[in-house]
Amino acid sequence: MPEYKNLKNNYYKIISNGNIEKNKVEFDIFLYLTTTHLTAQTRKPVIYFQFYRNTYPTPIAIFQCTAPLDGLCHSAPSAPFGSIQCQDDCSKEEIDYFIKSIIEQLNFRRVKNLQINHYAYCYSEPHAEVIASLYATNGFRCSKEKINHHIPVSAQHFRELIVPAEHRRLKKCERSALIAQMDTDSDPGKIYQFLSYCRQVKGYVLPLSQSQLTTLIVHFPNHVRTFSVQLAGKIIAMVVTIRVNSRILYNFLIDSLPEFNKYSPTVMLVNCVYQYCQQQKIEILDLGTSLDQSGREKASLIRFKENIGGVRSVKKSFCIRLN
Repeated sequence: MPEYKNLKNNYYKIISNGNIEKNKVEFDIFLYLTTTHLTAQTRKPVIYFQFYRNTYPTPIAIFQCTAPLDGLCHSAPSAPFGSIQCQDDCSKEEIDYFIKSIIEQLNFRRVKNLQINHYAYCYSEPHAEVIASLYATNGFRCSKEKINHHIPVSAQHFRELIVPAEHRRLKKCERSALIAQMDTDSDPGKIYQFLSYCRQVKGYVLPLSQSQLTTLIVHFPNHVRTFSVQLAGKIIAMVVTIRVNSRILYNFLIDSLPEFNKYSPTVMLVNCVYQYCQQQKIEILDLGTSLDQSGREKASLIRFKENIGGVRSVKKSFCIRLN
C-alpha cells in the first residue's frame, strides 16, 4: 500500500482494507456505504478505501466497491448508490488525489472496469457535484444521467408545498375517512406481497426479491420504516422508507391499489411521511428517480413528484476502463 504522500505540504495515506465501522468516520455516513450494508447486499468480497490526513485520526473520505468478478468492480451492487463520501472540509484537490489513488490501486489489482452509481446531488452539496466532475476529469464516462426529486423538509406545512389539484385530492382522502400512519408491524412477507401485487397489476415488477427485502428489514430495523394509508382497516397504499443518514429519508418502495386511484392515496401517504420527517428533524425526503419498467424516465411520475413539492436534482452513474 502507498505510504503517506505529499499534497501541498500535507501528507495523506490510503488504506484499501479493513472495516469502515471500526475506523469511525466523523461525518454522517450514508447507510449504503457502511460495511454492514455492503456485506448484507452482496456475497462478493468488498474492497474498502479509506483516505487519511496524517494529522487526522479518522478517515476524511471513504469508497467501497466489490472485488473484481471477471475484471469488473461495482460501487455499489444491489443498492441505490455507492461512490465516494467525504467530510465537509475536504478540498477539491484532496478528492482528486483520492480518486487517482483508487484508480492506481485497482490497476494494481488488474481490474478491467469500474462502475460507480453516484448519489443525487441533493445528498451532499456541493461535494456531490465536485466528485462527479472529478470522475470526468479522471477518465470516467457518464453512463447514465437521471432526474431525481426530493422535498426539502422545513417548518412549512406539506399542504403549502403542493399544487391546488393535489391539495383537493388530499382533502378528498380526509373526507373519505382514509387514515395514514406509520406501521408498527413490519412483516416482510406482508409488505412484499402487497407491493408486489400493486406492481404486477400495473405490469411492473419490484426491483428486489422477497428475501432481499427481508434481509433489509431484519438487518436494519432502525433504518427501515413503513407507512400506509388504510380505509376501514384495509391497506390501500404503502411506502417502505430508508433512513439513509440523520439528514435523509428515502422513499424506497411506494405503491397503491389501482382500484383506489380515485382517492389518490399516495398524496396522503407522502404527507404522512413528510410530517414524520419534520418530527425527526430530517432535512431531505428523497423521492428518487422516475422510471418505467424499461428504465426510461416517466413523464407522468416526474410531473406528480413536482406537483407535491419535489425539487429536481441530478443522479449520475459513471464507468471507466482500466489497465
